[in-house]
Amino acid sequence: MKKGNNKTPNLLTFFKKLKTVFTISGNKDRIAVEGGEMMKKFKILVLSFFTIAFLVGGGVSSVSAAEYNYSSSGKSFSKAWSSTPINTSTRTMKYGYNTSWINEDYTHTYHKNSTHTAYVKNTSKAQEKNARAGSYAKVEITHASGTVYYSYEY
Repeated sequence: MKKGNNKTPNLLTFFKKLKTVFTISGNKDRIAVEGGEMMKKFKILVLSFFTIAFLVGGGVSSVSAAEYNYSSSGKSFSKAWSSTPINTSTRTMKYGYNTSWINEDYTHTYHKNSTHTAYVKNTSKAQEKNARAGSYAKVEITHASGTVYYSYEY
């Protein structure tokens, strides 16, 4: 903003010119606010500020389209196993227990068109990994006894 431009005063000048008069006349609940054109500009400024803060500050946050959660409940860890509850041309989730190199709990996820997250949690560790559309997110953690939780979110 240019100095001396009366149509668009800077913020400090704006607040100096804003005249707010509170009157309490007989009715304690009645507060009259005056200020004419400056008050209208102030209202627009406040509304704009809150709108921007809402949009930028997380008022509108990205919401995942879907979340799938599974657990190892009822499964045995005496040998390797896997489950593929989602297997389409656009999205895949495979989770299980692997004994090839070390005993590990894992989740591998894929989504053709969306960023996505794979997540595994057991009694000693939790880990997640994000991947962009068209690539795999793979999480593998050392197995610990107890229930294991697997998740896929996009």
